[in-house]
Amino acid sequence: MIVRNPLEVARSLAQRDGLPQGYGLNLWLRHVLDSEFDTRQSPRVFVAYAELMRDWMHVIKTSENAMGIVLSDRTPEIRAAVEALIDRDMRHHAVDEDTFALECGDNSLVMKTYRALETLVVQSNDAGAMKALDEVRETFEEAIGACAYGVITDLLSVQTKLGSAQRRIVQLEAQASLVDSLQNEISSAQARAVEMEAVLAERAIEIAQLNARFRAAQEKSLAEVTALVYQHNVEQEQQKNRQRQLEQQVATVAAEAAKAANELSLTQRSLSWRLGRPLRLLGENFPRVIRMIKRIFGL
Repeated sequence: MIVRNPLEVARSLAQRDGLPQGYGLNLWLRHVLDSEFDTRQSPRVFVAYAELMRDWMHVIKTSENAMGIVLSDRTPEIRAAVEALIDRDMRHHAVDEDTFALECGDNSLVMKTYRALETLVVQSNDAGAMKALDEVRETFEEAIGACAYGVITDLLSVQTKLGSAQRRIVQLEAQASLVDSLQNEISSAQARAVEMEAVLAERAIEIAQLNARFRAAQEKSLAEVTALVYQHNVEQEQQKNRQRQLEQQVATVAAEAAKAANELSLTQRSLSWRLGRPLRLLGENFPRVIRMIKRIFGL
């Protein structure tokens, strides 16, 4: 039976379960009084908790001698396993004697019980210690009987609150399930959004490429149109130049034709033209005669 300072137990319960210190001390009393009384007819050894933490091998040896049993050999493997089990860092509360006396000095039942258990650690069948525990247990039972109605009332209140808390837990679990479902939907939506963003990014790249090709084609077309317009303008200018040249040539020919017509008119009105008319008629009607005359005169 492990005997630990009740104040350490109460502080541990307060930290772990949020129990008030007074409640923790009474809970310690309930357990140690019952366990001590119910094991009086059985072989037993009382072990100080602090001593177990300090030197567990000595505690095991003492327990073997007291109870007439032999446990496993202390092989290196067994010692390592026990050392791994006894985690001294888990002892968050260590109370010295002065602190215990200061905080529990006015609680006679706790003080008397702990002193009796300390005696049983030294001598497991000490009659005086067991008598002291019987007295404490009787007083403790009377105190519990006197406040039993209040305890029952408190218990009912606690049970009512526990029922409400359990129903609230069920509601919260249902809400948590709904939240998980919504979270899954959100995760799925986010995944789809990521996929859509990837698709949009690809589409944006394709659009940029199409825009680039369109601008290139547009610039090429504009350059071709500009070149065609320039070529057309050049050809028009060349046509205008040729037209002006033709007009100049026509004007020249017309002037020459007018000059020739004028000269012809003058010639036709001249005496030689009139005298030569018979010869022209002869030439028109008898071209062979004209050719013969030209040969005769060497023309």
